[in-house]
Amino acid sequence: MKKYIVYAIILAILMQNLNIIVFSNTEVKTAQESLDLANEWLGKNLGYYNFFGDTNVEEDKINEVLAVKGTPAFSNMPVFVYGNEISASSDAVKNAAIKVIQRPDEEGVPQYRCLGYTIDGDLFANPAFPPDYPPSQNVITLNGRWVKEPWNHNHPYIRQWIRGLNFIPNRLYKSTGRRDFFAANIVDGPEPQYFSDGGSVEDYVHIIQPPTMHSWGLGIGFYFHNNGQNLRYKTFLLMPFEMLKKDISVQAESIPVGAGAGRKVLVGINVKSTFTEDETADYEWEIIKKSDGSKIPVEYLGHATKEKGKITIPGENERLMYASFSMPEDDVLVRFVINEDGTSPEEKYLGNNVFEAEIKYVESIFEYDEYDIPYNVLSRDFSFNLSKRPSVADLGFARGEWSGNITGEFRIIRDPRDGLFRKYSEQNNPPVNEVRRSRVERNPIVNFTIERRDFGDDPEGRKWLDINPSTPVVKNGRLFSEGYIQGWDVYECGFEDCELCPHKVLRTAPFNEVTKDLTFNVYVYNGMKNIPSKSFRNEIENNRVDSLNKKMYWESEPYNFNVIRWMCRLDSNGKEYGWTPVDGRYQRTFKQQNSGDIQITIKSPMEIEYMQAREAARQGINRKDLYDKAVFPTDIDLQRFDYPIKSGYYFNPAGKYSFKVETVTYKPVPYDTQEHKDIVNAVINSFNYETDLMYINDYREAVNIKGELLPERGSTFSTRPGRLTARDNKGINGIELVTVLDRNSDESRYTKKVEEVYHEHISGGNTHEYWKMVMEGYAESNTLSSRDNYKYREYVKPGQKMYKITETTEVDIIINKDNINTFTHAHMPDGEYYIKVWMDNVDLGSSSHAYSSLGTLSGVMLDEMYITVKGSMYDD
Repeated sequence: MKKYIVYAIILAILMQNLNIIVFSNTEVKTAQESLDLANEWLGKNLGYYNFFGDTNVEEDKINEVLAVKGTPAFSNMPVFVYGNEISASSDAVKNAAIKVIQRPDEEGVPQYRCLGYTIDGDLFANPAFPPDYPPSQNVITLNGRWVKEPWNHNHPYIRQWIRGLNFIPNRLYKSTGRRDFFAANIVDGPEPQYFSDGGSVEDYVHIIQPPTMHSWGLGIGFYFHNNGQNLRYKTFLLMPFEMLKKDISVQAESIPVGAGAGRKVLVGINVKSTFTEDETADYEWEIIKKSDGSKIPVEYLGHATKEKGKITIPGENERLMYASFSMPEDDVLVRFVINEDGTSPEEKYLGNNVFEAEIKYVESIFEYDEYDIPYNVLSRDFSFNLSKRPSVADLGFARGEWSGNITGEFRIIRDPRDGLFRKYSEQNNPPVNEVRRSRVERNPIVNFTIERRDFGDDPEGRKWLDINPSTPVVKNGRLFSEGYIQGWDVYECGFEDCELCPHKVLRTAPFNEVTKDLTFNVYVYNGMKNIPSKSFRNEIENNRVDSLNKKMYWESEPYNFNVIRWMCRLDSNGKEYGWTPVDGRYQRTFKQQNSGDIQITIKSPMEIEYMQAREAARQGINRKDLYDKAVFPTDIDLQRFDYPIKSGYYFNPAGKYSFKVETVTYKPVPYDTQEHKDIVNAVINSFNYETDLMYINDYREAVNIKGELLPERGSTFSTRPGRLTARDNKGINGIELVTVLDRNSDESRYTKKVEEVYHEHISGGNTHEYWKMVMEGYAESNTLSSRDNYKYREYVKPGQKMYKITETTEVDIIINKDNINTFTHAHMPDGEYYIKVWMDNVDLGSSSHAYSSLGTLSGVMLDEMYITVKGSMYDD
């Protein structure tokens, strides 16, 4: 910290000598606030709107910490740096003799040579970086000479520091009317006695980054020593304007570069004071014709309405003064000065007290064009002549002869310089170099590209703008020109014995200035958030206890998927090219109609199973082989009952039942589905076989069909119905009485058909209607208007699949498949007993599958028989 304390003391002394008071009325908390303040100031004062951004021309990001608090070297006030210290410092030493990129300061704190880069990609030097050489070695002790206009120097080490030329004196003069606009901000600038070629401080300090009202700037200068053999650099801090106090300054409020004859010209002067108290100062206007110095009629407006006099400027405020006149057919010189001698009030710096400008008489060309960038266009190329007629610069006839070539240039300036006119280039605009041709025409072809991303909508970068699609994003740009030609006119004056002949005069002529205002309308549509929902059936057909066939319908599970859209570019002829798949803003959800078909068949009901034995008994036939499953009595008096038996004989459970389950589901993978498996298992597990007949087990105990002991009741027993299911299928003596034949027993009972729900992501490709039902831009989803109105249609992004899976399982349930004899108990009381076979209700609602919304699948009665017990085996 010692270094920074010493630095702060030096800076404080320096500022005291400059009558500078350090304070800030504006507290910024975020980098964005700081950027906004700086851009507002630059736009208002220099015409550079939105100069600072989140990234620079190399896409390096802003250093948000420095943008808010700077460093101690910058009095902890904002400074705008992009990128990182390491890469910038490495770039700084590429052409240097000393390759050190980092060095500790006096406190041992590592300091990089550079803090990063500027908005233009220039290196941003670190003022806290310790010098490469001892402090005793400087421009004075080495008798060096500062390099004038380093931005025009070709030394490679200088070139690597200088790229952006926005704030060189000539450009500042065009935008502010002052070459020395930032001169007063330079702290401890180059010493005039060591200037290499005259001039002022602004000619020797390159503005790496301009200061604004609340943020610091930085400059750099270079000096040669050792007879021009060695080169060194020095950085210069540029104070924020709020630190320049007790100063009256003049700058242009509004002034045209040129005007045609008879046009109304309004020159606006902004007189600003940083004094805290009201101050009164003398001022004077001078507006004359350039050709003869004669005054022209002027109307003075604003806070002072006379050609000269006194004006009071309120403390820390400004006064606006205007001069209005009709442009003559001549160039006009404008000069305004206030407090010229700097004594009333007393000022230290007078370089900003004078404003001078020259207004050219030119015939200007004004044109306007408007262009649209449609919804599906990422960029549009342009190529056209700057104007409908050429600009002309005419030197007229030489008084004598033209010596050498006529030279000059025709320059096209873009506004804004960045962020609109991408890939800018020009054709047919070489430097002027004509052989004795004093009239020159220029109408270059300008080429540029307008990018959608510069309007805040960047689908390629997954940054989507959300606005009303009928209202475009509008940006205005301007192309304007300036230029001149010049030539040496060599002539004989005609006076005898003239020692100065031949005379040589440099003559110049401006080109017509072209102002081409352009409006670009970018239409934006990035899709609707929700596609209109399709309705799917959600019900069970024939869901009754008397129906053997039931059909389930339910909406499939939702599966999110990604989409793309196709966007293109337009060439300068409006022809589409460069079609590009671009990610859609919203995921879409695939849903479709799932179904399940349950067909139940009673293959062999009990009536059939017992028919042979029953018919034999009815006919009085006593052959044992005919009584395969049960013993029915041949007694004539018992034939009146449907199914009479006598207790003690065998009565084997019997019956065959089957069902087939076919499901259609939609899945992103082609595997067997759990839905189908669970439906099949649920139907199997709903099967019931129940009877209240009394049986006898191997231990001669009275049991029901399930093998459960029956309670005694006197000399006989009480009934206790026994129920068998697919899961609880063991009965008397542990015999398997319910057998399920399904996929587990025979794989062929299960079949699966997989059909891919096809799609192609190319425009016009073959895509199944099921996809179209859930994507935007199709009639199937009721969104065809998006394609028609906004050129928006979605396609399934490659790498995603969906399958229609049809699964079928056939199940047989066999009662007592081995026909094992099961004997009824001899003491079973006479009476009527029952046998029932049915399927229970299935609670689909408790499932985790999508079909849970169907609620309950109704059961069905499969088979039923009533047995009449009359007598016992002991009666025979």
